[in-house]
This record gives sequence, C-alpha cells and structure tokens, in this order.
Amino acid sequence: MLLITTVFLSAVVFAQSKYDKVFPFGEYQTEWAKVQVGNLYGFIDDDGNEVVKPVYDSIGYFGEYQTEWAMVRINNHFGFIDDDGNEEVKPIYDSIGYFGEYQTEWAMVRINNHFGFIDDDGNEEVKPIYDSIGYFGEYQTEWAMVRINNHFGFIDDDGNEVVKPVYDSIGYFGEYQTEWAMVRINNHFGFIDDDGNEEVKPIYDSIGYFGEYQTEWAMVRINNYIGFINDDGNEELKPKNDNSESIETETEDTQ
Repeated sequence: MLLITTVFLSAVVFAQSKYDKVFPFGEYQTEWAKVQVGNLYGFIDDDGNEVVKPVYDSIGYFGEYQTEWAMVRINNHFGFIDDDGNEEVKPIYDSIGYFGEYQTEWAMVRINNHFGFIDDDGNEEVKPIYDSIGYFGEYQTEWAMVRINNHFGFIDDDGNEVVKPVYDSIGYFGEYQTEWAMVRINNHFGFIDDDGNEEVKPIYDSIGYFGEYQTEWAMVRINNYIGFINDDGNEELKPKNDNSESIETETEDTQ
C-alpha cells in the first residue's frame, strides 16, 4: 500500500512540474486529472501518462452531451473526446446541440450558420448545408423541413433528401387532399405527395379545394383561365377562357 501511494505521489509531483496546473483526480473522469498548460487543457491518468494532450481551449464534463464523451473546444470550434482520450468528433463545428433533441441519437451541428446532424458514433448523418432544419414529424412522419436560400424541402430520418429544397413554400399534408401538400414556386401552385413525388406540377396561379365544385375535382386557374384537376392530379378540364359557361352550368346542376 505504501509503495502504491509513493508511486501515485511521484506521478503527481512529476505532473505538477510539467504542467501549470493539475486539477483533482476524479473530477472529470475516474483516475484522470485535468491539466493546464498556458490556456490549454488536457488529461493525465493516475500513472502520470498524458491521455489527452493539452491542446483544447476548454473541456466539458463527460456524459453531459453523450455517455462517455466530453465536449472540447479549439478556437471556438467544438467536438468530442471519449473516455479513452480519443477524438470522436473533430472540433470543427461552431456549435453542437444535445443528442435526441431533434432525432434519436442525433445532435444538430452548425458551421457558418449552416445546419446538419451527427449521430452518437460521431458520423455526419446530414451535412451542414441547410439554412434551417425543422423538427421531425411536424409536417410528415419521419420527415423534417429544410431550407436553403429561402427554398424549402424535406429530409427523412435517415438523412436522405426526399424533397429537394426548390419550393418557395410547402403547406401541410392533408389540407387539400389526403397525403398531398400544396407547393409554390414563383407564385405558381401544385402538389407533392407523402413520398416526395410531384403529383401536380406548380404551374397554376391558384388551386381550389377538392369537392367544392365537383366530387374529387379542384378548380385551377392560369392567367384568369379556369379549369379542373382530379384527385389523381390529371387535368380534367384545361384552363381556357371559354370554360366559364361550363362552370356556371356545373354549379347550377349541383345546387
């Protein structure tokens, strides 16, 4: 016992002669002590071995963001080390959120005000290319809305881009038609389905509700010309200026 104590004290004395400051053992990690050289931090173990070189501007507590990981910072860029001292996520991100906040086992990351996700193995599941990312399930189960240059699309919970961010706006699914969402490009409207397919190309100045004039039909308008599409997305009556009489007759018949 005396020999073990002597060895431990010798390691501490050696460490203190090498580092500007040695913090208490066990404060961050069992059998480890945080060490400081100038304004940089690392870790030694209780044998005096340098398990994490003092290269970080700050080191957080293990387990705060992820079990067995601690957040590290270099030049205001963040990453993670594990409890073996390995750099699991390189400190390249301007910020890292909490795991599970948006998606199980994922954390949001930011670089130059662009957002993406890493998983709990440190892999980049969604590259930080988006101006914003919404919550999963807000519009569609397992999908999150993404935005680039004020254009909107969707990613799924595997990180795949299921709808490219090309639309000026995307409505909620089911508002006009089951499993469809209205989309808009340059003030022209269409529909996508819940697989991300464009069921109705955004070519119309306006689209009404299905069933308002005719069961399973919706009125569409192009340059003040009126027509109808059906609930398969097909054009039943092309928008043209001589449809007004047909529509008035249809309306009278349904009254």
